[in-house]
Amino acid sequence: MIDRLLDLLAGRGEWTSASSATERATLHRLITAWERSDTAALVDLLRADAQFVMPPNLTWFDGRDAIETFVREHIFGELGGRWRLVPTAANRQPAFALYLRPLDESAHQPFAIGVLGVEDAEIAEIALHLGF
Repeated sequence: MIDRLLDLLAGRGEWTSASSATERATLHRLITAWERSDTAALVDLLRADAQFVMPPNLTWFDGRDAIETFVREHIFGELGGRWRLVPTAANRQPAFALYLRPLDESAHQPFAIGVLGVEDAEIAEIALHLGF
């Protein structure tokens, strides 16, 4: 076990302390798409094998098609048009604070923290940590 951890951390000295410019640009494109409830623009950012997870729930969507359906019907359908996202970072990855404005209210309320896994300017994973 310790040998495996040492192998995984061997390149740790080469890790950067912040997201790259490409990762930040991808994050900003996601924020724009999400706040506009633009499913097509959001899906265009995803790798074909992207994953969308929502810890601590067991919700997991595998692949662009499954994510597209969930986003279109639930995030932008049931809840759409009421989102506000604020860029941030978590664990050296691009991230966003996600706020939802309840119906008949003017103020947005905290909803989740989203952390992106970006590879070659495409989103490989969206981990939406609920209930912060």
